Amino acid sequence: MARAMSNMEYFRQFIKDKNVASLFPTSQFAVKRAFKNINLNGYKVIVEYGPGEGAFTRRMLNEMAPDATLIAIETNEEMVKVLNEINDKRLIVVKDSAENIKGILKQNGFDNADCVVSGIPFTFLKRHQRENIVKRTREALNGHGMFIVYQNSYYAVKYLEKEFDHIARDFEPRNIPPLFIMRCTI
Repeated sequence: MARAMSNMEYFRQFIKDKNVASLFPTSQFAVKRAFKNINLNGYKVIVEYGPGEGAFTRRMLNEMAPDATLIAIETNEEMVKVLNEINDKRLIVVKDSAENIKGILKQNGFDNADCVVSGIPFTFLKRHQRENIVKRTREALNGHGMFIVYQNSYYAVKYLEKEFDHIARDFEPRNIPPLFIMRCTI
């Protein structure tokens, strides 16, 4: 698999791009906690918003079924380059906004997703963008789908509660900064 960005490379992207959510890449502690009790092998279509340099991407590829697809949606050009270095035929990297999930799924031959994982910083987005992303994600998920959101706070919950019936909350203190994880289901 391709190399991950160094902390310094990641930090440079954080300084250059207001959409990069954190000073440092997500820790393996946070990745492991986000997928606690979740069998990724059971999903056929997974979408990832804001994969950054691919900490979650790599984990999902390691655990997904051989016939599954992971669509990684990233807006940062440097992060897209790093993601494109990952040599896995199941990975589709798209430089676009998460707001366009439904069109991106259609362009790649899918009607919906089984799971969406998001690290995009909801606090950095405008209100209408937050609402659009959550609403369109809900519409893009199949009937038993899950939306996993990891953030630096529980700020996104008020938007998630409008579209999802159940939100399980978790916390990973061993990440810099600590991460709040929300697993949303219909």
